[in-house]
Amino acid sequence: MKCPICKGKGILDIPKKLNPYFKIQVDARYVAKSLRAEKYSYREVARLMGYNNPQSIKSLIESTKT
Repeated sequence: MKCPICKGKGILDIPKKLNPYFKIQVDARYVAKSLRAEKYSYREVARLMGYNNPQSIKSLIESTKT
């Protein structure tokens, strides 16, 4: 399975117009939902994303923030 963010490259390309100190922020909800769609368990998603509790992932996915 390819990572939904880097598409299996292992790195994210930084736009050439931006300086080298640019930090890319990733939407945690999108990543969690993408991994759940690929049949990862809540525990596996939490481990991959650096969360300590699988319940955190479940609440992140189920929250209704727009």
